[in-house]
This record gives sequence, structure tokens and C-alpha cells, in this order.
Amino acid sequence: MEQDSKVENQLEEETKDIPKEQNPGCPKSYLLHFNISKQKNFGRLVRSAAAFGVSEIFVVNSGKGKLDLFGHQGTAKHMDFRFFKKLKEVKEYCNENKISICGIEIIEGAEPVHKMPFRGDTLFMLGNEGTGLNQNQIDVCDQFVYIGQYTGKTASLNVACAGSIILHSFAVWANFQEHTRVGYKYEEDQVDGNSHSNIRSVLNHDADQVREERQRLKEMNDKAMDDGAAVEGIGDIFGEDP
Repeated sequence: MEQDSKVENQLEEETKDIPKEQNPGCPKSYLLHFNISKQKNFGRLVRSAAAFGVSEIFVVNSGKGKLDLFGHQGTAKHMDFRFFKKLKEVKEYCNENKISICGIEIIEGAEPVHKMPFRGDTLFMLGNEGTGLNQNQIDVCDQFVYIGQYTGKTASLNVACAGSIILHSFAVWANFQEHTRVGYKYEEDQVDGNSHSNIRSVLNHDADQVREERQRLKEMNDKAMDDGAAVEGIGDIFGEDP
């Protein structure tokens, strides 16, 4: 018995820094980065993915180099990323691993998200901010969901807002366990330099770039204010989104 206890203690010590699976036994959600043009939108989606229990973020990178995630507010270091060169590779991987691809789009055949029409492990794919899902994206989807609207005051939601609603809905449907609250916020996991995230090598938000972008937007905003307008984006730069 004493020997068994020593082995258990040793195993616990050796594995304490290995991230434990969140919500074991529950269906898993995944998020795809493809055809989203605005950096801040996907950065915000990463933040929502971190909050709503997304297991992994898939990125179709096509060898284009660095990945811009403005607005993720430090959450990218908590996430795991899987990279693909082509959308076709994503489809093959999902087929092999029994992951349903769900397009988020107002399209014929799409089901309303409030009915929770999910099918198990699911990869969620959003469309471009201006044109929505393209035909290649539509062709690889196994199902579609949309978010109902109740006025005619806007044609659609912002892509980051829409994605956040869907990811939260899946978390509720999959019966994810709510995280610990502390005061008026949720307790944030501590991540050290040996974080399991594999994203730091491809992030593109070094300090010089952030300072240059902040200065550029400030100058644009100052000029616009002189003209009686304001520039969208000031305050949205990495590290300043509340």
C-alpha cells in the first residue's frame, strides 16, 4: 500500500503541469480561422473560445507566416492551435476524427441555434465579414446554424458577436461545467512560461508593431476629430480591449 501511494504521488507530481481535459465526457467544440479578414474579429473570437470551453482552434494558414490576433487579451496563451495548409485538409481531419463541421450562416437549410441542433464534437466555421461563407466553405459543412433576429434594424450580427453566441450555446447544450467565480469575474488560470499553448511562435503582435498601430490610429483619430468624426478601432488594439 505504501509503495502504491508513492507511485501515485510521483505520477501526480510528474503530470501536474500537463493540462487536464476540460469537461471530460462532454462533446467537444472547435473553432476554425479561415476567410475572416479583420484581425480584431478573430482575436475577439479567440477570447470567446477561451471563455466557452473550445478545445482547439484550427487555422488554415497557407504558409502566409505570422498570425494576427489583436483583441485576444492574453487568452491565446491558454489555447491550443492546429494548423492546416488547405480547407480540404481540415475536412479530411474532421472526417477521420468524427468531428461535424457546422457553418454559421443565414442560409437555406440552416437550423436556429436556440433549438440546439448540435451533433456531438463540432467544428464551427464563420464566414467573411462582408460576403459570408464562400462556396468552398459551404461545400465542406455537414450542417448550418443561424441566430434568429427579432427586428429589421440590422441585416446581420458582427462575426465575433455571432460566433460568441454559438460557442456559448454549444457549451450549454454539451453541459460544460461552469467555471469558478471570484468576486465580479471568473477565476483565471495561471499560465507560466512552459504553457502548453503552441501559438506563441506564430503570433504577430510584437511590441513595436503594437506601438506603431496605436500611434497610427491615434493620428487618424485626431485628424478625424478635427473633421467632426472618429475612427473605429482606437482602443481595440491588442492590450486595450476591456
